[in-house]
Amino acid sequence: MNTNISYGSYLTRTACVLILIFILNGLAQYFNWYYIFWWFDILLHFLGGYFIAILFISLCKHPVIEKYTINWSKSFWIMSTIGAVVIVGLLWEFFEWGLQFAFSISNLATIPDSLSDLLFDTLGGLVFLFREYFKK
Repeated sequence: MNTNISYGSYLTRTACVLILIFILNGLAQYFNWYYIFWWFDILLHFLGGYFIAILFISLCKHPVIEKYTINWSKSFWIMSTIGAVVIVGLLWEFFEWGLQFAFSISNLATIPDSLSDLLFDTLGGLVFLFREYFKK
């Protein structure tokens, strides 16, 4: 992990990604982009995975927590971050399944859609990690 980047910098970047996700989701709901653009859900899951990865890293960079994570190896950082992204992605898919079950919404949590969502969540997390580790 790039140890030269401060907690505040990660926190700012985390907030920016979250705001972008909220704005895109709001616009998509208002303009029905989820139905017009078949790939829009993929984009949001990718950004969601990116957000979870940056949130996990920023939490680990918090001064109180950093003393426990300072000695983590590069491979442990990668596995922990991807693990966090996958766990949050799975929880989100269970949430979607619950909504589908509770409100009789069709096609919200099909198996192919859930697998695709998890794949793009994970890819978003991997892109964040790739950017962090191979920065100049």
